[in-house]
Amino acid sequence: MNIFDIIGPVMTGPSSSHTAGAVRIGRMAYALCGSISEQVLIELHGSFADTGLGHGTDCALLAGLLGLDIDSPDLHLAGELAKQAGLAYTFKSVCIPEAHPNTARITAQARDGGNHVITGSSIGGGNILIVELDGYEVEFSGSLPTVIAIYRDQPGMIALMADIFGRYKINIATMRVSRKMRGEQAVGVIETDQVLSPKIVAELKAIDGLNEIRLLPAIVGGGISCTQMA
Repeated sequence: MNIFDIIGPVMTGPSSSHTAGAVRIGRMAYALCGSISEQVLIELHGSFADTGLGHGTDCALLAGLLGLDIDSPDLHLAGELAKQAGLAYTFKSVCIPEAHPNTARITAQARDGGNHVITGSSIGGGNILIVELDGYEVEFSGSLPTVIAIYRDQPGMIALMADIFGRYKINIATMRVSRKMRGEQAVGVIETDQVLSPKIVAELKAIDGLNEIRLLPAIVGGGISCTQMA
Protein backbone atom coordinates (compact mmCIF):
# COMPACT_ATOMS: atom_id res chain seq x y z
CA MET A 1 0.00 0.00 0.00
CA ASN A 2 1.22 3.51 -0.77
CA ILE A 3 0.06 6.99 0.19
CA PHE A 4 -2.23 7.23 -2.87
CA ASP A 5 -4.17 4.17 -1.69
CA ILE A 6 -5.09 6.24 1.36
CA ILE A 7 -5.62 9.78 0.05
CA GLY A 8 -6.50 8.89 -3.52
CA PRO A 9 -5.05 10.10 -6.84
CA VAL A 10 -4.60 13.61 -8.21
CA MET A 11 -8.07 14.13 -9.63
CA THR A 12 -11.05 16.34 -10.25
CA GLY A 13 -13.46 15.57 -7.38
CA PRO A 14 -15.51 15.14 -5.47
CA SER A 15 -14.97 11.40 -4.85
CA SER A 16 -12.11 9.03 -5.64
CA SER A 17 -14.53 6.08 -5.67
CA HIS A 18 -17.51 7.66 -7.43
CA THR A 19 -15.62 10.07 -9.68
CA ALA A 20 -12.00 9.00 -10.35
CA GLY A 21 -12.84 5.29 -10.37
CA ALA A 22 -15.79 5.92 -12.67
CA VAL A 23 -13.59 7.85 -15.11
CA ARG A 24 -11.18 4.93 -15.22
CA ILE A 25 -13.95 2.42 -15.92
CA GLY A 26 -15.06 4.63 -18.79
CA ARG A 27 -11.45 4.87 -20.00
CA MET A 28 -11.21 1.09 -20.22
CA ALA A 29 -14.38 1.00 -22.32
CA TYR A 30 -12.88 3.73 -24.51
CA ALA A 31 -9.72 1.66 -24.96
CA LEU A 32 -11.72 -1.49 -25.68
CA CYS A 33 -13.58 0.24 -28.50
CA GLY A 34 -10.43 1.94 -29.78
CA SER A 35 -12.08 5.36 -29.98
CA ILE A 36 -15.11 7.33 -28.85
CA SER A 37 -18.15 5.09 -29.18
CA GLU A 38 -21.20 5.89 -31.23
CA GLN A 39 -23.79 4.80 -28.68
CA VAL A 40 -23.59 3.51 -25.10
CA LEU A 41 -25.88 2.12 -22.46
CA ILE A 42 -24.48 2.74 -18.97
CA GLU A 43 -26.04 0.63 -16.23
CA LEU A 44 -25.39 1.71 -12.65
CA HIS A 45 -25.51 -0.68 -9.70
CA GLY A 46 -25.60 -0.12 -5.96
CA SER A 47 -24.10 3.10 -4.64
CA PHE A 48 -23.32 4.23 -8.18
CA ALA A 49 -27.06 4.18 -8.84
CA ASP A 50 -28.14 5.53 -5.45
CA THR A 51 -25.71 8.41 -4.89
CA GLY A 52 -23.80 8.66 -8.16
CA LEU A 53 -25.60 11.75 -9.40
CA GLY A 54 -24.44 13.81 -6.43
CA HIS A 55 -20.87 12.55 -6.82
CA GLY A 56 -20.73 13.21 -10.54
CA THR A 57 -20.53 9.53 -11.46
CA ASP A 58 -22.57 10.06 -14.62
CA CYS A 59 -20.26 12.81 -15.88
CA ALA A 60 -17.21 10.79 -14.82
CA LEU A 61 -18.21 7.70 -16.80
CA LEU A 62 -18.99 9.81 -19.86
CA ALA A 63 -15.68 11.63 -19.49
CA GLY A 64 -13.81 8.33 -19.51
CA LEU A 65 -15.75 7.19 -22.56
CA LEU A 66 -14.61 10.40 -24.27
CA GLY A 67 -10.98 9.70 -23.39
CA LEU A 68 -10.64 12.36 -20.66
CA ASP A 69 -8.36 11.84 -17.66
CA ILE A 70 -9.32 11.83 -13.99
CA ASP A 71 -7.70 15.24 -13.48
CA SER A 72 -9.42 16.92 -16.44
CA PRO A 73 -11.15 20.21 -15.51
CA ASP A 74 -13.82 19.39 -18.12
CA LEU A 75 -15.33 16.40 -16.32
CA HIS A 76 -18.47 18.36 -15.42
CA LEU A 77 -18.91 19.23 -19.11
CA ALA A 78 -18.92 15.59 -20.23
CA GLY A 79 -22.61 15.58 -21.17
CA GLU A 80 -22.19 18.49 -23.54
CA LEU A 81 -18.88 17.15 -24.86
CA ALA A 82 -20.54 13.79 -25.58
CA LYS A 83 -23.17 15.51 -27.70
CA GLN A 84 -20.47 17.41 -29.59
CA ALA A 85 -18.62 14.14 -30.21
CA GLY A 86 -21.74 12.39 -31.49
CA LEU A 87 -21.91 9.98 -28.55
CA ALA A 88 -25.49 9.00 -27.74
CA TYR A 89 -25.86 7.71 -24.19
CA THR A 90 -28.47 6.27 -21.85
CA PHE A 91 -28.20 5.71 -18.09
CA LYS A 92 -30.15 3.00 -16.30
CA SER A 93 -30.23 1.80 -12.69
CA VAL A 94 -29.95 -1.97 -12.35
CA CYS A 95 -29.23 -4.67 -9.79
CA ILE A 96 -26.23 -6.83 -10.67
CA PRO A 97 -26.20 -9.87 -8.34
CA GLU A 98 -23.14 -10.14 -6.09
CA ALA A 99 -21.52 -7.08 -7.67
CA HIS A 100 -19.46 -4.55 -5.73
CA PRO A 101 -21.60 -1.56 -4.62
CA ASN A 102 -19.77 0.80 -6.98
CA THR A 103 -20.27 -1.01 -10.27
CA ALA A 104 -21.06 0.09 -13.81
CA ARG A 105 -21.80 -2.04 -16.85
CA ILE A 106 -21.16 -0.31 -20.17
CA THR A 107 -22.54 -1.62 -23.44
CA ALA A 108 -20.85 0.31 -26.22
CA GLN A 109 -21.37 0.37 -29.95
CA ALA A 110 -18.03 1.16 -31.57
CA ARG A 111 -17.85 3.27 -34.70
CA ASP A 112 -16.52 0.28 -36.65
CA GLY A 113 -19.81 -1.51 -35.94
CA GLY A 114 -18.54 -3.75 -33.15
CA ASN A 115 -20.39 -4.05 -29.85
CA HIS A 116 -18.59 -4.45 -26.54
CA VAL A 117 -19.69 -4.95 -22.95
CA ILE A 118 -17.45 -4.16 -20.00
CA THR A 119 -18.32 -4.31 -16.31
CA GLY A 120 -16.10 -2.56 -13.81
CA SER A 121 -16.13 -1.81 -10.10
CA SER A 122 -14.57 1.16 -8.33
CA ILE A 123 -12.97 -0.40 -5.27
CA GLY A 124 -11.58 2.67 -3.49
CA GLY A 125 -8.91 5.31 -3.91
CA GLY A 126 -9.64 5.63 -7.60
CA ASN A 127 -8.69 1.99 -8.18
CA ILE A 128 -10.88 -0.23 -10.36
CA LEU A 129 -11.42 -3.90 -11.10
CA ILE A 130 -12.76 -5.05 -14.46
CA VAL A 131 -14.85 -8.17 -13.83
CA GLU A 132 -16.61 -8.87 -17.14
CA LEU A 133 -15.64 -8.40 -20.74
CA ASP A 134 -17.96 -9.28 -23.63
CA GLY A 135 -19.69 -11.97 -21.61
CA TYR A 136 -16.54 -13.51 -20.12
CA GLU A 137 -15.67 -13.42 -16.43
CA VAL A 138 -12.34 -11.62 -16.07
CA GLU A 139 -10.41 -9.90 -13.31
CA PHE A 140 -7.85 -7.20 -13.96
CA SER A 141 -7.12 -3.78 -12.51
CA GLY A 142 -6.09 -1.80 -15.57
CA SER A 143 -2.91 -0.75 -13.75
CA LEU A 144 -0.71 -2.78 -16.12
CA PRO A 145 -0.72 -3.32 -19.89
CA THR A 146 -3.30 -6.03 -20.49
CA VAL A 147 -3.48 -8.57 -23.30
CA ILE A 148 -6.91 -9.98 -24.11
CA ALA A 149 -6.51 -13.19 -26.14
CA ILE A 150 -9.62 -14.84 -27.59
CA TYR A 151 -8.84 -18.34 -28.81
CA ARG A 152 -10.13 -21.84 -29.44
CA ASP A 153 -10.30 -23.80 -26.18
CA GLN A 154 -7.78 -26.55 -26.83
CA PRO A 155 -4.62 -27.89 -25.15
CA GLY A 156 -1.40 -25.96 -25.58
CA MET A 157 -2.75 -22.49 -26.40
CA ILE A 158 -1.52 -20.84 -23.20
CA ALA A 159 1.87 -22.55 -23.57
CA LEU A 160 2.27 -21.19 -27.10
CA MET A 161 1.51 -17.63 -25.96
CA ALA A 162 3.77 -17.95 -22.91
CA ASP A 163 6.63 -19.16 -25.12
CA ILE A 164 6.42 -16.00 -27.23
CA PHE A 165 6.35 -13.81 -24.12
CA GLY A 166 9.39 -15.65 -22.76
CA ARG A 167 11.44 -15.31 -25.95
CA TYR A 168 10.88 -11.55 -25.97
CA LYS A 169 11.42 -11.25 -22.20
CA ILE A 170 7.89 -10.05 -21.52
CA ASN A 171 7.16 -10.66 -17.86
CA ILE A 172 3.67 -11.94 -17.04
CA ALA A 173 2.33 -10.31 -13.88
CA THR A 174 -1.06 -12.07 -13.76
CA MET A 175 -3.00 -14.45 -15.97
CA ARG A 176 -6.60 -15.62 -15.88
CA VAL A 177 -8.42 -17.89 -18.32
CA SER A 178 -12.18 -18.05 -18.77
CA ARG A 179 -14.49 -19.94 -21.12
CA LYS A 180 -18.20 -20.26 -21.72
CA MET A 181 -18.15 -23.88 -22.86
CA ARG A 182 -15.50 -26.59 -23.01
CA GLY A 183 -13.84 -26.96 -26.39
CA GLU A 184 -15.26 -23.78 -27.87
CA GLN A 185 -14.09 -20.18 -27.38
CA ALA A 186 -12.03 -19.03 -24.41
CA VAL A 187 -10.44 -15.79 -23.30
CA GLY A 188 -7.09 -15.29 -21.62
CA VAL A 189 -6.43 -12.06 -19.72
CA ILE A 190 -2.71 -11.49 -19.30
CA GLU A 191 -1.28 -8.49 -17.45
CA THR A 192 2.34 -7.77 -18.35
CA ASP A 193 5.12 -5.52 -17.10
CA GLN A 194 5.94 -4.34 -20.62
CA VAL A 195 3.92 -3.09 -23.60
CA LEU A 196 3.87 -5.57 -26.47
CA SER A 197 5.57 -4.49 -29.69
CA PRO A 198 3.87 -4.92 -33.09
CA LYS A 199 6.30 -7.77 -33.82
CA ILE A 200 5.17 -9.70 -30.74
CA VAL A 201 1.52 -9.06 -31.55
CA ALA A 202 2.09 -10.38 -35.10
CA GLU A 203 3.59 -13.60 -33.73
CA LEU A 204 0.66 -14.06 -31.36
CA LYS A 205 -1.81 -13.54 -34.19
CA ALA A 206 -0.04 -16.24 -36.20
CA ILE A 207 -0.86 -18.91 -33.60
CA ASP A 208 -3.34 -21.36 -35.10
CA GLY A 209 -6.57 -21.15 -33.13
CA LEU A 210 -5.96 -17.67 -31.73
CA ASN A 211 -8.86 -15.65 -33.12
CA GLU A 212 -8.27 -12.16 -31.76
CA ILE A 213 -5.80 -10.12 -29.72
CA ARG A 214 -6.75 -6.89 -27.95
CA LEU A 215 -4.28 -4.70 -26.08
CA LEU A 216 -5.67 -2.53 -23.31
CA PRO A 217 -3.52 0.29 -21.92
CA ALA A 218 -2.28 0.65 -18.38
CA ILE A 219 -3.84 3.42 -16.35
CA VAL A 220 -1.00 5.53 -14.94
CA GLY A 221 -1.55 8.55 -12.71
CA GLY A 222 -4.14 10.79 -14.29
CA GLY A 223 -4.22 9.01 -17.62
CA ILE A 224 -3.11 5.90 -19.48
CA SER A 225 0.32 4.82 -20.61
CA CYS A 226 -0.49 3.91 -24.20
CA THR A 227 -3.39 3.51 -26.62
CA GLN A 228 -2.15 0.55 -28.64
CA MET A 229 -4.86 -1.72 -29.98
CA ALA A 230 -4.56 -4.78 -32.22
